[in-house]
Amino acid sequence: MAERVSLVRHAIGDVLDDTAVPETSAVDLLLALDAMCSVIIQCSDESRPLTCQCTVGDTHARLRVTGHLVGDVELRRRGYAWRLLDSAVDGLTVASHDDGSVQLSGHKAHRSAD
Repeated sequence: MAERVSLVRHAIGDVLDDTAVPETSAVDLLLALDAMCSVIIQCSDESRPLTCQCTVGDTHARLRVTGHLVGDVELRRRGYAWRLLDSAVDGLTVASHDDGSVQLSGHKAHRSAD
């Protein structure tokens, strides 16, 4: 699963390049994407999918990464990846569901690069 994160980063980077998101905000979003994936992968079942979404609006971009926890393993909310994530995006939320899935999401405000 971890080796595919670079492909996702590249794809979302291409999406951000085609929008009005300024480069500094795009870099923050890509760092946040890496951190979200890292945090979820550390406690996920590798046989389950990791879903990454990036939605770009006129004033902000939103990231959402969903994975599936292994058994009773808890999401680690400390360490380098968590601190990076916490500083790179706003409105960081964690949602756990009865099916064992966990979702991290956050957004980054931006102004048009025009």
